[in-house]
Amino acid sequence: MSVLIRLGAMLLLLAAPAVKERKSALEADPRGWTDILPDAKLTGWARVSPVSTAGVKSAVDPHLRVWTVKEGILDCRAELPPAAGRSKGGSHEMLRYEKELGNFIFHVEWRFVDPARPGWGGGIYARVNEQADVWHQAQVGNASGGYWFGDTPDASGKIVRRTLDPLAQRVKPAGEWNTYEITGKGDRLILWVNGAVVSELTGLRVRRGRIGLEAELHHMEFRNLKVKELK
Repeated sequence: MSVLIRLGAMLLLLAAPAVKERKSALEADPRGWTDILPDAKLTGWARVSPVSTAGVKSAVDPHLRVWTVKEGILDCRAELPPAAGRSKGGSHEMLRYEKELGNFIFHVEWRFVDPARPGWGGGIYARVNEQADVWHQAQVGNASGGYWFGDTPDASGKIVRRTLDPLAQRVKPAGEWNTYEITGKGDRLILWVNGAVVSELTGLRVRRGRIGLEAELHHMEFRNLKVKELK
């Protein structure tokens, strides 16, 4: 590594705002959690596609086997082998937990299984409506992500795109396990990543909805899917 590269990395670290380390909610209090890892038939979950702000909704292919469960791991194979004229392809969809939640904490652990493949993308959803045109996503990536974006109503009721930069970058590289905890409370969605809160989306007009996982052209694994409902 050159001196300039090392210096640049040091400056980025110095410029990053400090975040307070804290245990996950699951570690802090293991009581009251519900294990929601789906069974082999994905009971209680549904494969859907979110609607973009342009009103576009891609169809979910029921014949494409994207989600499988084995030995405590939810395996997501959304990628397809390269073909003529295509560098990558596959499914882009949401696996949505079909119980509506108000105030809650969602604990999920995830990793990319294809670290050599570029263009990592995906996310963890919260407060998704029935039509899937309102959604909020905690972004995942290769040593990047940990921020909120989504389509949500503004004060007039119009659905708009909101994006919020993270306070710090705590996502690990592809191939390593990451832990996210999403807390929905009142008008806020709070994202905890690998030991600290990094992003808090406030002023939401949507106070209830569903949670979910995104499949976006990659091979991912999920484990320890747990929910605690709050008053």
